[in-house]
Amino acid sequence: MSEKQNSEIQTFRFEGHGLRVQQRDGKIWFFAADACDCLEIKNVSQALKPLDADEKGICNSYTLGGAQEQLVVSEGGLWTVVLRSRKAITPGTVQHRFRRWVTGEVIPSIRKTGSYSMPEAGVSNLDEATRRVIGGMIKRNSAVAFREEIAPLRDELVETRKSLDTANQRIADLENRVQSPNTCTAHDLWTEFKYPGIRGGTVWLGNRLAALGCSPEYGSRVNIGGKMHRVFDIGKARTAMKNGLALLTEQYLAERKGQFRMRLVQRE
Repeated sequence: MSEKQNSEIQTFRFEGHGLRVQQRDGKIWFFAADACDCLEIKNVSQALKPLDADEKGICNSYTLGGAQEQLVVSEGGLWTVVLRSRKAITPGTVQHRFRRWVTGEVIPSIRKTGSYSMPEAGVSNLDEATRRVIGGMIKRNSAVAFREEIAPLRDELVETRKSLDTANQRIADLENRVQSPNTCTAHDLWTEFKYPGIRGGTVWLGNRLAALGCSPEYGSRVNIGGKMHRVFDIGKARTAMKNGLALLTEQYLAERKGQFRMRLVQRE
């Protein structure tokens, strides 16, 4: 159906909506507001932002109130607007029906007769070149729609992975902070061998145990009483003590006692 408004502009009907079309210099221009109304797009300006300069323009529309400037889009611009919607490739949607209606009826009829009329038997579809162009646009926009759809999922997976990594790190930290029954501190060993209390003694012993490779394979420090302490493999530590470290510790204690006595003498 067609309602002639003037020699240049025609109004076509799509499911109760009007779609005005203007032909200029052999090109077909669609009124952007009408197209967006058919496609259930509310923000016309936003819909036209992705279009190139030669895909959109201004048309003078004459009404009872006088001439009005209207935004129009070219045929290629219309496809860009249509195919940016995922629904345009989803059968049963308004956008899908609109795309099929324009490509299958309106444009072929205009190109053949110069105006729109109800499709007749024998009216062919779009020419091969146009079908290839539209097909390419459908593929590209389908890919864009797919990327837009999976982008939030990808971001969600990234955040989930980060959360899992953080949780695993916390678990590892907690495991490192719980002393294993197979480990001991230098203080534990000092007490086990009943060495007398002396300032810095356990630090000295801990340094020797570490130098002898008695640190456990995992988690060399644990939280004991709110403070981090070095721990050592209890089996390796006891072996080290039997293999000479106990004797070396006694010599260390003797030297420390000697130094203490010398300080007392010097004070006297």
